Amino acid sequence: MYQRIIKNAPYGDFAPQCQFNIGLAKEKQRKYTDAVDAYQLVLDNYPTSSVAANAQYQIGYAWMRSSISGDYDMGATKKAVDAFQDYLVRYPSSDKAVQAQENIHKLGQKQTQGSFDIAKFYETQHNPRAAFIYYNEVVREDPNSAQSQIAKKRIQDLRPVVEALPGGIGPDGSGNPAVTPQKVVSGPPLAGRNPDNNTDSVPPDPNANGPATNSAPQDAASGVLPADPNAPVTSSSPGATAAQPVAAPPDKTPLPQ
Repeated sequence: MYQRIIKNAPYGDFAPQCQFNIGLAKEKQRKYTDAVDAYQLVLDNYPTSSVAANAQYQIGYAWMRSSISGDYDMGATKKAVDAFQDYLVRYPSSDKAVQAQENIHKLGQKQTQGSFDIAKFYETQHNPRAAFIYYNEVVREDPNSAQSQIAKKRIQDLRPVVEALPGGIGPDGSGNPAVTPQKVVSGPPLAGRNPDNNTDSVPPDPNANGPATNSAPQDAASGVLPADPNAPVTSSSPGATAAQPVAAPPDKTPLPQ
């Protein structure tokens, strides 16, 4: 019904709210990538509407919900951080600015734990160079964390082993001789890669069948609308426009919205 409303009156007063509600519906179905696509259409088609700020926030929240569905879903974690940071830049005085900052902090902790878990995995696989690289990532991401203290000790223990390997510890000291220092400190893109042979050597992923990255359905509301010949759209949709909390899966405890 929301899609039909948008199709019949793409620049009507109710269209922005309907597009936003499509995103909420996708979230409740745990189709987080589809939800992000729906919220992005709010920003693309109705950037001046009253629900635009909520749409930007919900992009971060949807990725955050996606990230808690798997221990090694580092890509979703980074996308959530980026979305919340965009929210703070665009809407610094919003009533959800403080919550966005808290979410970024919690997601940062998750990234650190993810790098730590990957480092431990590579140690169990007798791959000291890969473990050395990810322990360095832990220290870089949050040098004051409990994981970082353990990582620093493991770095000291592994350093002589890695130095004895072909290529040594690399030009930046992280253990990877194959990339420049700028690429090594880029963080999450290293996840799921074997630094020794640049092949996919991924830690066991409990969410192997998780949300697809390009699964948005093709329907009347899935495309960017043509240019509006009228003035910028503002929403006059009745009722609250703020995003409503989305129920968490029964076996997971989501981060606060």
